[in-house]
Amino acid sequence: MNPVKVIVKTKTLSRKANEVYRFFENMESLEVGGQITGVQESSDGWWTFDHAIAGKSKMKQVNSNEKYGMLDHIFVGEGLTWNVYI
Repeated sequence: MNPVKVIVKTKTLSRKANEVYRFFENMESLEVGGQITGVQESSDGWWTFDHAIAGKSKMKQVNSNEKYGMLDHIFVGEGLTWNVYI
């Protein structure tokens, strides 16, 4: 297997873990950062929105578990698809 380039982002918060989990579990919270607007839930579990860089995009949670703080999702935008592990 060849090495794969990855991006790792870290954010430190002064909040309880369950508060942070609930904030990020709500996809509409993504609008707070200003890069995403017009978040709408589709009937198939995907959330669609306009992304400042990727344009028309969508995202879907694929693994959600509050006990372990997992909010993994798939992001699709600008012809690219990638898995995001939280």
